[in-house]
Amino acid sequence: MNKYKKLISNTFILTAGTFLSKLLVFFMMPFYTYLLSPEYYSVADLIMQSANLLIPLACVGISEALFRFALDKSKNKEVVFSTGICVMTVFSVLFLALSPLILLIDYFKSYAWLIALYVVASNYHSAAAQFVRAKEKMRLFAVQGIIGTVLTILFNVLFLLAFRWGIVGYVLSVAAADIVTTVFLVIYAKLYKSFKIKLFDFSMAKRMILYSLPLVPTTICWWVTSVSDRYIVTAHFGDAVNGLYSAAYKIPTLLTLVANCFIEAWHVSAVNDTTEADEGNFFGKVFESYMGIIFSSCAVIIALTKPLTILLYAVDYYMSWRYIPVLLGATAFAGLVSYLGSVYVLKMKPIYSFVTSLIGAVLNIGLNLLFIDEWGAMGAAVATFLSYLVVFLIRVPLSLSLLKFNIHPVKIVINTTIILIQTFTMLYDIKYWIVIQIVAVIAIIVINLRPVIRGTLGVMKKYLRKAKKI
Repeated sequence: MNKYKKLISNTFILTAGTFLSKLLVFFMMPFYTYLLSPEYYSVADLIMQSANLLIPLACVGISEALFRFALDKSKNKEVVFSTGICVMTVFSVLFLALSPLILLIDYFKSYAWLIALYVVASNYHSAAAQFVRAKEKMRLFAVQGIIGTVLTILFNVLFLLAFRWGIVGYVLSVAAADIVTTVFLVIYAKLYKSFKIKLFDFSMAKRMILYSLPLVPTTICWWVTSVSDRYIVTAHFGDAVNGLYSAAYKIPTLLTLVANCFIEAWHVSAVNDTTEADEGNFFGKVFESYMGIIFSSCAVIIALTKPLTILLYAVDYYMSWRYIPVLLGATAFAGLVSYLGSVYVLKMKPIYSFVTSLIGAVLNIGLNLLFIDEWGAMGAAVATFLSYLVVFLIRVPLSLSLLKFNIHPVKIVINTTIILIQTFTMLYDIKYWIVIQIVAVIAIIVINLRPVIRGTLGVMKKYLRKAKKI
């Protein structure tokens, strides 16, 4: 029960911190869509997404290795941190030396310096934050997320509203917040004490790079699956249409947020709190609860799609609501795919992540080229949903071959059917669609409530027994 309690506690802390911080940015959407036209929003989004592609390449994904190796109790955390930062610095210098190549792309010619700054700032912030998380300082990890978000908002107001820097201000605010938050972690968490050049271990560096290298193409493949459609939409229909499509992605980030808060806590528990004798049972019970939370949240957000669009977006962005239900379905399966990926983290099988993500990326590009011509941006949304669904179906047997646990297939089918009915009735404006949405939400919550309540009550009973002893 202690490991369940620890997982719930960590998830709650991360949810309280990360959810509140991201929620602040989420409610800044009226501000962004008021100051940036769909065309400008599209350009800013593509700049940031292109930078996100370069982030793992610029440091060979070493922050992921830093997190995983620092979790290992048999390894000296200071050696891991010092070695990881040294490796990151060497590759960052190499990236900056090569960054003028960005100038060869006409679309980003004026923003090459901005992309380079964004990439380097993000990598160092990620390394510092992941090390804090690996040390299981969850409260600090959550607080630094809030600080980063508040700083982003403050810089947004300064750069967009006061200085009127437009696209540059929108992107620069994130990079500036990353830099300041990294400095905060270095000082407050005393990370400078954990970093000593003399602790650099060449053998450790080699092992970390060998671990992280397969994760780089994996990350790129996920980027292709989730982002490449925006480039294709822009190429076919221009920045105005892609601006609406990119804005539509913001509401599904609520679901991504719910999933990520859990996954960040879950990766720690999966590695540190599982025993070989009980890991299958542990994974199965947690998966059932996690799936219930994901699909229930998805159903609620689908039902609220139109009101949220009116509340959060400027009038010019209203038609973006049509893409949101399909993208929510894609996000739900992306969350399930991430959970199955934790099996590969536990068993240290990054090649499985790479192979499955590669299949998803190739499939996504093919479906995008096939569907976008026919259905426009809606084709891109459908392609994303199908890609994540296929990767999930492939990952299930692969994950079960490494670790036997119950994935509750009947519940998955029922949950998926309900959200598809919600999507269909809303998109085609079926008569009484509002009633159908309400019934669907109630049904999906009832179906998935029991495992969540069971886990929560178990933890509460544990606390009550402790209280009686005191």
